[in-house]
Amino acid sequence: MKRFSLFLIIITICAGIAAAEDVYVLRAKTGSSEGADLWARNMPLSAEALSLYAPLGFTASGKAVNYNRSADLSYSVRDLGVAAETANGEILHFSVTFSGKPKLPTPSRVITLKILVSELKKDSVRTESPGFLALNKAILQSNYKTGSAWIQSTEYDGKNTFTVKVALKK
Repeated sequence: MKRFSLFLIIITICAGIAAAEDVYVLRAKTGSSEGADLWARNMPLSAEALSLYAPLGFTASGKAVNYNRSADLSYSVRDLGVAAETANGEILHFSVTFSGKPKLPTPSRVITLKILVSELKKDSVRTESPGFLALNKAILQSNYKTGSAWIQSTEYDGKNTFTVKVALKK
């Protein structure tokens, strides 16, 4: 009986421990104003980049994808520094631990995409992170008109390529 109770306590503790996710974003070289530089240095991680790790509802029509975020996420962030320097800016690496993340559904499909560093641009929230680029591409590739999508993992080879696994639920 004592062993069973200890087992239940260990399972309960482990269930509450969240795994850290690797999140990458582009911090552009602004040079436009002191305020813009200050913002870029101190607020590099957008809520949009973080929301990719919980299911995002989407509707797709042609090449347009609209998103609907339905989960409130609590998280802690650890800055791991600059992963790479590019012509468009610095690629920052963060380790993010989510708490209270909703249980992920079983995906209908998982698509693995390669995103090149050169594809990252600061002209839109959707192009500043390899996760968002991959999510958008996976939805369009899947031909799903509606559903939900989320990032399962993002890996950087340290050179030029991110490998992103995107889960889709019809």
